[in-house]
Amino acid sequence: MRTITLEEILNKYKEILEGKITREQAELFADELIKDEDDYVLLFLPKEDKEIIWDELLFLAGIGLQDREPQNDIKSYFHNEEDIQEQIKKIEDYKKNNI
Repeated sequence: MRTITLEEILNKYKEILEGKITREQAELFADELIKDEDDYVLLFLPKEDKEIIWDELLFLAGIGLQDREPQNDIKSYFHNEEDIQEQIKKIEDYKKNNI
């Protein structure tokens, strides 16, 4: 059984913004967890957070979507850094309101 927490997803968003991982690495992380859920081997912790964790996994799974072809080796993403910061704020607000 594999587990996932909101904190783990929050950390992935921060790691993307800090350049510690690529968007594609974050997508792979989310894709593996989504597959685990499909195989009934994923445990959401705490279980009360399942809905927001699932929503964030789906967002994270699309974090590397590009909105156009790379130009001069520069990628343009559908979800920009502001979108990621909004997701971070959404998680932090949820955590404050659900202590």
